Amino acid sequence: VAVEPNNELANNNLALMYLNLQNHELAQEAAKKAIEKNPDNIDAHVALGRSLIAREDYEAAMDVFAAAFERNQDHAELISQIGSNFLNVGDHSEASSWFNKALSIEAGHPTAIIGMAQALDKHDLHRQGIELLKEHEETLNRRPHYWSTLSDLYWNEGQADDALECLYEAKKLAPQQASLYSKIGNILSSSGNVEGAEKSFYKALEEQEHCISAISGLATLKKSGLDSHHVATAERLILESSIADGGRASLHNALSYYYAGKKNFEKAAFHMQQSNALQWNSKVRQGWEYDTQKHIENVRHQKRVFSKQQIVSNIQFGHPSRMPVFIVGMPRSGTTLTEQILARHPAVLGVGEKNYAIIALQAYQNLYAKKYGIKPRVANDQCLTEPDGELLTRVAEEYLTTLQEQIDKANKPDVQFVVDKMPDNYLNIGWLKLLFPNACIIHARRDLRDVAMSCWQTQFGMIRWACHIDHLVARFEGYLEIMKHWRDAFSGGFLETDYEHLVEDQEAGSKRLIEYIGLPWDESCLRFYESDRLVRTASITQVRQPIYSTSVAKWAPYEPFIPKLINPLSDLMLSYR
Repeated sequence: VAVEPNNELANNNLALMYLNLQNHELAQEAAKKAIEKNPDNIDAHVALGRSLIAREDYEAAMDVFAAAFERNQDHAELISQIGSNFLNVGDHSEASSWFNKALSIEAGHPTAIIGMAQALDKHDLHRQGIELLKEHEETLNRRPHYWSTLSDLYWNEGQADDALECLYEAKKLAPQQASLYSKIGNILSSSGNVEGAEKSFYKALEEQEHCISAISGLATLKKSGLDSHHVATAERLILESSIADGGRASLHNALSYYYAGKKNFEKAAFHMQQSNALQWNSKVRQGWEYDTQKHIENVRHQKRVFSKQQIVSNIQFGHPSRMPVFIVGMPRSGTTLTEQILARHPAVLGVGEKNYAIIALQAYQNLYAKKYGIKPRVANDQCLTEPDGELLTRVAEEYLTTLQEQIDKANKPDVQFVVDKMPDNYLNIGWLKLLFPNACIIHARRDLRDVAMSCWQTQFGMIRWACHIDHLVARFEGYLEIMKHWRDAFSGGFLETDYEHLVEDQEAGSKRLIEYIGLPWDESCLRFYESDRLVRTASITQVRQPIYSTSVAKWAPYEPFIPKLINPLSDLMLSYR
């Protein structure tokens, strides 16, 4: 390029190299030069589109891809990238059709195969995505993107060790990719290896000085201890127009942790607000939406289907097993801490947040519709109000088989109880009690203002209601309403624990949990923070140290700066007391 600035091939290859180095601005510049020299260079169009996607400009990327498609409709990589862009904006079915089109042109095309696996991941079909990628490992295993995607699938399936190994494989192939070191740092921090996580984040910054995910990871770990150099970098990058909304959201989030640690609550609150607004903008472009009314309607629907009369008359239909233990509540309410305490007992296995309950419900509804020859829409409620004992047993046995597989994989033959801490199962307590009437259910409670503040500061990957104060307040209102219903309907059918009481007297609270599920006390439950389990949760830093009280009444210093969040929750707590 120095000799011949407009050389098509040189600029084309340079664009691809810059993409691999994650320097998207220079990749875009080089790709444009290649296209100017030769508008029929489809590879350059693909590189330009990818650089635009990295900046979250999905519409502009699609325009580039569309222009290229008019020139060549049989370019498998272009067609695969079109599928990937549809995946970015949340149109999963359209994405899959383009991936299939690419595969019809070139069987086993790498980008299309990886894209299909990512589409399965978006539908929570992580296991199927893993199986698809493993089928093609021999032809794809020289590609860093293959290992990185496989890592994401393992992580979402809850197999953090496998996710980490995949990232190490990717790092061997692309040791210069900063994002890989950031991903490794996130998983290491979840295992409590803070030193290893810091080294990985710093390595990412060595490879790419402005690696936003590494700055964010360090801020989450170090808070007020974040290097002043990285604070200055974050504050400078926020002002750069070339940084996409998602990246700027992460930078604001990092600064919120830093200033909160410095006890500058006004600045911390400002950065939280900016982070949430930018994250929402970014996610909306990816197809996100949230309807507060739908959640309320779901709450009211659960109350109608699982009335107290229905619960009393149908409770005898379920499976008698006590193996499943469910921890429910709002995110950041102490569900992870509760699971860690239980999982330190040698007879208990914690499996994190699993969607097994919803999968079982869907399987039961489908079987019911087929058996009675009715439409699925009719079966969805009828199978709960007029349950079929045989089908419930069948679904429950499949559920227990899945739990046994987890026990076998963990190599813990003495385990009697398996803990699922999916917080949103608070909506499904009626179904859980119908399926396993003897199962222990633990409702983890915490001051809603502390829960809300923690949610407001946390950048969740999947939770859609935490970026808007109105969404947050409405979600909490629905949560309180349905929990009041379950409390009245079941009359002692589950244990309620308070985070504040657990912090005040850890031993008494821990013994209460162990006694509730019916096990003898084990002193190791007091040392929950010594667990070597990898925790896939936003609570990683809290559950890797002994219980502390600084998270109690964490909301108070923020009340003057976020009154629209704090005040309505104070009123809700009074009305549901």
